[in-house]
Amino acid sequence: MATNVEKWAPGDPVPYNYGKDLTRHDFPEGFLFGGATSSYQVEGAYDKDRRGICNWDDWSLMRPGKVADGGNGTLAIDHYNRVKAGSEWLYIVPIGIYDLLTYAKRKYNDPAIYITENGASEKNVKNLPVHLLLNDDYRIKYHQQHLAYIKLAIDTAKVNVKGYVVWSILDNYEWAAGYTVRFGMYFVDYLNGLNRYPKKSAIWYMNFLNKKKLPGPKDREVEEISENETQGKKKRKY
Repeated sequence: MATNVEKWAPGDPVPYNYGKDLTRHDFPEGFLFGGATSSYQVEGAYDKDRRGICNWDDWSLMRPGKVADGGNGTLAIDHYNRVKAGSEWLYIVPIGIYDLLTYAKRKYNDPAIYITENGASEKNVKNLPVHLLLNDDYRIKYHQQHLAYIKLAIDTAKVNVKGYVVWSILDNYEWAAGYTVRFGMYFVDYLNGLNRYPKKSAIWYMNFLNKKKLPGPKDREVEEISENETQGKKKRKY
């Protein structure tokens, strides 16, 4: 089940007064939380179990004309070549996850439901200082609202939701959008050595998963990036 989004539309209010203060401990015992990422390449696995060429290879390597920026997955993970070693059709409707969960309960005889992908994206902006691109309050709000409606479905409709996985841990290759959108809680600087920096949402998710509140983004990680330094300043080629 995925409700990944690109455009921010006016959302419904969080249905709980404590919506912003929800933590994993407000969910049933054994409820699974996770963070997904795109790892379609595993070193050395290209010829195991008769794998051969798969649909992902066909899409990401052989059809560059179908991808917004003409890119492919080998920028982020290049095991195939080193064997030795923001989406226009997506919208934010938080209450929709409640409607979908309650519908699935009625329609399919109360199944166990794992939400394996849910996330919000932004456009890949290349001309702003990286430290400004770490402020993703809208992504935090997105997950807070969806989690609040999931809890509402569990508490009031007794939907058997068993897990929730955030999409995604890292910015990555997004099918037809290529690298033109970013879903990650960690910013990946594609143009400067794939350096990674935690966005505000990464800190929020750590706090959510831990009872004790953790500090915000570390100053040292922000200070590594000059206010005048933008992506691509080093003109790294790929």
